[in-house]
Amino acid sequence: MNFVTKTDFAAPYVARTNNPHNPIQYRRRRFKKGEIISGVIGESSANGKPSFMVHKGSVVVPLDLVKQVVTKEVTGKSNAEGEKENKPTTITEKSKTFLSSKSYTDALIVGGLLGFGGAYYAETKGWLPEATNKNKIIGAVVGAILSAYLVYRFKK
Repeated sequence: MNFVTKTDFAAPYVARTNNPHNPIQYRRRRFKKGEIISGVIGESSANGKPSFMVHKGSVVVPLDLVKQVVTKEVTGKSNAEGEKENKPTTITEKSKTFLSSKSYTDALIVGGLLGFGGAYYAETKGWLPEATNKNKIIGAVVGAILSAYLVYRFKK
């Protein structure tokens, strides 16, 4: 069975050294968070419920530190062959996706501010005959429309 670790931890295990004076060594195996390990679930003798898993026959890992990886078989028709579904979309669905897109919203705001600023600048330089709020509103609307069109045209 495969398990994924929940946190960083070190699990102790015993290794043989083939040295007659020191036949066994106590070592620790370090596991990183998100590491996938395989092993067998073991049961404690006290309650008979699974409480640990054994990795590579010697490393005992508590079940509190790992989570079992569950795999499911993918069934049904896959659209990976490149087939496109021809689903008719209504105008309201298109407008919802247009306004919900972050890039379009940002383009409308920045374009409106640039258009408003451009109209104000043109009024202060004297390029427009009279200074009215109508000029600033028209500048903001034109700037927003142009910026939204540029995002639509050059969006990849």
